[in-house]
Amino acid sequence: MEAWQQAFAQMKEQFMVKSMQRLEQIDTLIGALDQIPSDLDVMRQVMRHFHWLAGSGGTYDMPTITDVGGYGEKFCDDIINSKAIFQDDDRKHLRMLVESARVILLGQNVDKPELPPLNDTIMTPIELDVILIEDDENANRNLTNLLEHEGLLVRDHRSIFAAQRAIRERIPKGLIIGLKVIDNTVFDTIEKLRSIPEGEETLVVLIEKSRGQADRIRAALSGVDKIIDTEVSWPDTINHFRRLIDSKRPVPYRVLSVEDDPDQSAYIRAVLQSIGCNVESIMDPKLFPATLEAFNPDLLLLDIMLGEMTGFDLAKYVRTTKNYAKVPIIFLSTQTHIESKIYAHKLGAEEFLPKPVSRERLGAAVATKAERSRRKKLEKTRDSLTEIATFSQWVQQLMVMPTKDERGVDRKLVMFILDIDDISRVNEGLGFAAGDMLIVSLASLLRSRLRNAIVGRHGPDSVAVVIEDLSERETMHLVKLLLDRFSAIEHRSESGVGFYATASAGIVPMPHQNFSVQGWIAATQILLAKAQELGRSSIASPTGANQASNM
Repeated sequence: MEAWQQAFAQMKEQFMVKSMQRLEQIDTLIGALDQIPSDLDVMRQVMRHFHWLAGSGGTYDMPTITDVGGYGEKFCDDIINSKAIFQDDDRKHLRMLVESARVILLGQNVDKPELPPLNDTIMTPIELDVILIEDDENANRNLTNLLEHEGLLVRDHRSIFAAQRAIRERIPKGLIIGLKVIDNTVFDTIEKLRSIPEGEETLVVLIEKSRGQADRIRAALSGVDKIIDTEVSWPDTINHFRRLIDSKRPVPYRVLSVEDDPDQSAYIRAVLQSIGCNVESIMDPKLFPATLEAFNPDLLLLDIMLGEMTGFDLAKYVRTTKNYAKVPIIFLSTQTHIESKIYAHKLGAEEFLPKPVSRERLGAAVATKAERSRRKKLEKTRDSLTEIATFSQWVQQLMVMPTKDERGVDRKLVMFILDIDDISRVNEGLGFAAGDMLIVSLASLLRSRLRNAIVGRHGPDSVAVVIEDLSERETMHLVKLLLDRFSAIEHRSESGVGFYATASAGIVPMPHQNFSVQGWIAATQILLAKAQELGRSSIASPTGANQASNM
């Protein structure tokens, strides 16, 4: 917030200096009109200078400058449109406006500019609150110091029971567990946290004091995000944790702003960056097509008056493109007459904001429209029924997934596909809504429990998963536990009939020789079919196949 105040004060001071320079230029141009009163080019230059004052004055808490600029702009525009000449009285009137603006600017306190009120609901960053559970005194102290150095608020505890009370008081953004004994009490605590809606967003990290200390199957099932062993240094552990937390943050909205006035462009950028947006600003509209493709924005913010082109021209271009035709557009302009607003909405504008626009209104409009745009984009990659990735999006994630870690070592990845047994009988007996209920339930179970996994819709009755850091044997045990949990869920049809269901699974570790994503998927599908041949609740992997009840 303090950084914003300093930036605003600096921009206001620059605005006042440039305003005085523009008033000098207007005086010079009026002098030229004394010689040639019918020079339309000079008239347009005068109008553009008033347009600049109209668009910027209120931005810097000088609404009277906006009024003077707006009046001068309209005065010039009316004469230009009537194809008249500037009479002596007209030029005197313009000089009076210039002098009024000078008086207003000279009466301002440059050193202590008035700042607009802050809207804390938009501006306040999310506090990163971390609960640390570490029973070693030195480790507790080192980790606390490192976490606080990273700007995190730390609540440190020596036991899981003390941490349980702290979790009940306030759900943390992060939970780091570095106990000598990681037992069922720890995993039960994590599962209870995950059962709370707010707890689904908490990043949970286990620190192993010795390799193999933590039950990785139970850790995956309870909702642990990452296990870090103590071979990693404390600073590296915290850096890793910070990267994980940052990866969970919402991706900043991408806003492409087209504004030919450098001061207005700087103001827009400062406001939007202060609410966490990633802003790309261009002043030359000719650069717009290339920048649009390169930047891939969530939202466009367009001025209308852009010299030889207009924001309307850019909007018409956008609506003809394949990839950006649906991107929301907000217009910013001093042209607030009803014709401009109607035309903007005909071009599909989400909103029309009059200049000058307050920091709060600009920030709120951009955040609202960009979030809606983000949700629409996400809908294209999410299965509408289960809210997990569509099959094509899941495959795309695998295509770009690195197969080696940062040390160049092959990652331990395993794929499994779960398919609901005899779902056709459920559809026929209880209706398709009951069948849909089953696939939603299975997807929800996997999404909520397998944090370190890529989960996607595989088929009408199946869900596919790629998980890391488990062997084939460990994955088989994990899948058995998942199948047991799924089979224990009671579902109810629309008519109120209670029923249960089972699922079977095929499992294949990632091959490191002649690897291809499609080949990996095909191999897993073959083993799924083999499991289904054995009967309900069966699991098949390259090393064997069994019914889950016999494992």
